[in-house]
Amino acid sequence: MVKGKSNLPFAIKKTMDAVKASISFCGCLLLLAGCGASLSARNDLANELAAQSSLRKEIHYAAPFYVTAYADVLRGAKTGRVYIEGDGLAWVSKSEPSLNPTPIDPYALRLAEADHARNIDRVYLARPCQYSGWDGGGLCPHKYWTSHRYAPEVVDAYVALLDKLKQQRGWSDIELVGYSGGATLALLIARRRGDITAIRTVAGNVDIDAHSRFHKVSLMPQSLNPANYSDDLSRYPQIHFVGGDDRIVPINIAQSYAHQMQDSSCVRINEIAGLAHGKGWVEKWPDLLRQPISCKSQ
Repeated sequence: MVKGKSNLPFAIKKTMDAVKASISFCGCLLLLAGCGASLSARNDLANELAAQSSLRKEIHYAAPFYVTAYADVLRGAKTGRVYIEGDGLAWVSKSEPSLNPTPIDPYALRLAEADHARNIDRVYLARPCQYSGWDGGGLCPHKYWTSHRYAPEVVDAYVALLDKLKQQRGWSDIELVGYSGGATLALLIARRRGDITAIRTVAGNVDIDAHSRFHKVSLMPQSLNPANYSDDLSRYPQIHFVGGDDRIVPINIAQSYAHQMQDSSCVRINEIAGLAHGKGWVEKWPDLLRQPISCKSQ
């Protein structure tokens, strides 16, 4: 597990130094579309992090996307734990999308790296247009990291991808872990499946309308909102971890999602003091994974 800068292997530290230098040179991370870590540096960082945890890079076609994955070498585990990345570098301002949504720091990959549970097959999934292109052409419509990031066709693609992974890897059941916007997609995927045994979200945007209203930005009518299907999702054991200092996705977003359920006996919201968005979760993740996840009536 990566616990801090002083503990980073040299190759990762070098990449992170390049990221910081790029940010410093630009003056501000989110001011200009080309500003921030270069795309090659972002790719290098993901590859280095995955290598430290023996996760192998794979590219899967999930029409119309090519989805980048980092996966355990097959060991015969019957449970797949799928980590879904956040929105990445989606915007450079409230009104200007980035040129590429590949994350500067792939936080869900860091969580997967910190997962040392036995008899679990870890697979990390990037989001559409992160690391990989569109239909093999290398480009990707920017709507898929802005207005359509949770569109029906995105959900369809990932549901089909999980079918493929389940068959290839011999899973009998699947657990989902979604970070930030990846939590939105995790819930929308779960609603379409009957093999999800646990859902964990970290700093998850589980009610996109409430989140947009909180930040006073436009709603995303082209995207699906998990909160609109809360009763469908109420049967899944789920824990939503929220940082006590998170100002990007505060606890009221998870509460809004849960309050729309007629039966919330399978839902837990756990606020962790002192943690913020993308800060402090990796170190605590092994302990958080050990928290029981079940429905109260069970």
